Amino acid sequence: CCHYKYILICGEEPCVTPNITLTVTPTVTETLTETVTETATPTVTETVTPTITKTVTPTVTPTVTETVTSTITETVTPTITETVTPTVTPTVTETVTPTLPLCYVKQEEWGVELNDFLGYIDGYIYPMGIARDKIKKEIYISVAGAIPLKAAFDIIALNYKGIEKYFGLLNLPDILYIDQIVVLDDKGIMVRKFGEHGSGSDNLNIPGSLVVSDNGNIYVWDFGNSKIKIFSGEGVYIGGVDVPAVATPTIDNYFPIGINFDNEGYLYISDGYSKVMKVTADFSNILWVSGVDGSPGSGNDEFNMPVDVKVFDNYVLVADYGNNRIKVIDKNTGGFVMNIGTGVINKPVAVNVDSEGRVFVAEFDSKWVSVFLDTGEMKKIGEGEIISPIDIEIGDKDELYIGQASGKTILKYVKCED
Repeated sequence: CCHYKYILICGEEPCVTPNITLTVTPTVTETLTETVTETATPTVTETVTPTITKTVTPTVTPTVTETVTSTITETVTPTITETVTPTVTPTVTETVTPTLPLCYVKQEEWGVELNDFLGYIDGYIYPMGIARDKIKKEIYISVAGAIPLKAAFDIIALNYKGIEKYFGLLNLPDILYIDQIVVLDDKGIMVRKFGEHGSGSDNLNIPGSLVVSDNGNIYVWDFGNSKIKIFSGEGVYIGGVDVPAVATPTIDNYFPIGINFDNEGYLYISDGYSKVMKVTADFSNILWVSGVDGSPGSGNDEFNMPVDVKVFDNYVLVADYGNNRIKVIDKNTGGFVMNIGTGVINKPVAVNVDSEGRVFVAEFDSKWVSVFLDTGEMKKIGEGEIISPIDIEIGDKDELYIGQASGKTILKYVKCED
């Protein structure tokens, strides 16, 4: 036996190379088979499968959901709501309102010289104020003036010799004063009258503005007696007021001129000098005072001879005579709101408002009544037909009752279509 490359070979011949086949065959077979099988199989399987699964799935889902949903909701909804709603509504309202009738014609003229003493004597008797009872449809007129009796007899004596000696025997005053409240129906026919000249509780001395309360009582500004007097609709004296039961300010600091009620029963009074006040109907409390007591002025918070007041809606309109304007103040506070007619009207003595909110103004030195529209435009009514208008009352159909001082009559104007 002998060794050949670490292999023991035994035989009869000495050690040679006959057994080479035995060493080559097992070496090649064992090496190739094991290497190919173990290397290829695990490498492909582990690398491909996990890579595709992890990359594709999480990327697609969150991108689509978040982008589309939020964009549509936030952009479209608020744009339509804010743009369309406010544009249409106010345009239609403002355009339609001013189409109101502006034409008035004189329908009737009523005389108020109701004392027929000697018939043809020209007395100085004037309508001073006009008020209307909306329930009874009656018109109340305050009348003030005088008839010069002595002068009348002197004229008669020129035609009838010797008659003047009888004047003293008749025991008549030289001047007959007429101070009354005359009540007319809606056709201008007198139904009653009450009051007479004097200083007693139920007398009158130059009655001026008057107003009818909701319960039918008549509140009259009695200029000569410095009182506001109250009568029933039938002329029964109820009471008179000098001042409210409040220390200051007082109503009789100056003669009250304009008086008017609101729909809640409060009374508004202008003093004819420098202020306007709101009081309770029983005069027990002053709620506010507008203007400066005892100090006339031309500022927005001042008056110079406020001579008439009218309440409309939440406002009080004041004929500010000395400032040639209609001043509008707040009904609840007395605070300034606006001026009307500044630089256009002259010596306004009366103001009123119709159902459509148009403002009517009587100017004492004019021959018409001015009307201001909500557009700011001014029109004239009865131009050339009215002489020194002194008060204005408005009826249920916006007809106008105008007292004229120089003409000494009441004029009734109606809308042209009526």
